[in-house]
Amino acid sequence: MIFFTIFFTDNCEISNIFIKLKIRNFKGGNFVKKIQVIIGIALAILTIVLGSILLEGMLLFRLFIGAVIGYALVRGAFGFAGSVNRAYRNGSTKLIRAMMFLFVISAIGTAVLLFGGHQVNISYNPINLALILGAFSFGIGMALASCCASGVLQNLSGGSIKYLLVLFFFGAGVFFASPLKDLGIYTNGEGINFIDWFKGDFAMFGALLVVLVLALVVTYIALFVERKLKDKGLHTEIESESAYKEYIDDELPLNPISEETYKVILGNPWSLKTAAIVIAFAFVTLMIVTGGTWGISGVFGTWFAKLLSLFGVSTKWLAEYSGGSEAGIIKVFSTHPISIQDMGIFLGAIIATLTMAKFSFKWRMTWKQAGIYALGGLLLGLGITLGRGCNAGGLFSPIATFSLSGWIYLVLMVSGAILGNYILKNVCKIDD
Repeated sequence: MIFFTIFFTDNCEISNIFIKLKIRNFKGGNFVKKIQVIIGIALAILTIVLGSILLEGMLLFRLFIGAVIGYALVRGAFGFAGSVNRAYRNGSTKLIRAMMFLFVISAIGTAVLLFGGHQVNISYNPINLALILGAFSFGIGMALASCCASGVLQNLSGGSIKYLLVLFFFGAGVFFASPLKDLGIYTNGEGINFIDWFKGDFAMFGALLVVLVLALVVTYIALFVERKLKDKGLHTEIESESAYKEYIDDELPLNPISEETYKVILGNPWSLKTAAIVIAFAFVTLMIVTGGTWGISGVFGTWFAKLLSLFGVSTKWLAEYSGGSEAGIIKVFSTHPISIQDMGIFLGAIIATLTMAKFSFKWRMTWKQAGIYALGGLLLGLGITLGRGCNAGGLFSPIATFSLSGWIYLVLMVSGAILGNYILKNVCKIDD
């Protein structure tokens, strides 16, 4: 028998409602885990069936490729924001090093496509004051909100209500910062691509060599920092990184319908490198099919505009203010390719969360925490507007297509995230 006990607390918290699930006549939480698994598998089937019925062509592809990315992010506990946050809070740079691995293999994929004559949109993001301010602001927001654009979708799938708050203010930040695109600091400056540094048919391989060298330099610095932190006793084990070690020697059982087989195929966590390989595969596939790269967060502002329109705000004014179109706002959840792709990321993330039996509602949040998450979301929105993208569009995609702007974004984002984590710990007195 399953029943819920709901009770209230008197402390100063936004959510004073806690749900306590008691289970009788079952083996504790095992039943809940099995229910999660069943729901996760059903959701995966439903996504495929309904997606195939309601969408077609490129939109259907966007949904599925997003689901692959979201699934890999959760299954491997791979998050761009975590690269800096884990290093600052736990002394682990394993995710930073995995991120460099992702950049290199994605750049290899880009080079192969270019050498084969495939049309790919190479990044020439301008290097200017807007990039500097945007990447730095994004880094601070990334620390305060404990997530980035893909991370907010990834973590929201785990049941934590705070990421819904972050997403709301993230969208608000993108929307209200839209006019900044008309400023000179946004429009001036030129982009630099490593391919232009070399001549001939193999120029992209020279560019690839530059990416490899830069990735190795960052990897060495990350290892150096981690060793210093270990020597000072500032390194702590991260659950998501250590979980994979428990299953590394698992072999596929002979019984194809056993619980052990399920765990190996769907239940056990992936290594960071496995997740990186799958994300890189999805990125290259995206380039092959669409000719473009990976973006996530720009559409958050349109989502916010859509929300405002539901409360009576004129879509004409919303479109004029944000520089978009009325049709784009009205049909954002049905025809916008990035919006559909982001929905896919969320669905893939929640499918992975459920099939790994990791879903858990987290409602508790103080007013102080809520304010910090809201500020973090606004800074994320401001950052992606000025910096021309988040960790996907401003960092990953430019680096994978040989743009210098991506590496500058990385340095400034990391600097901002260090400052944000310092503020969070020493000023706000919060260990998130």
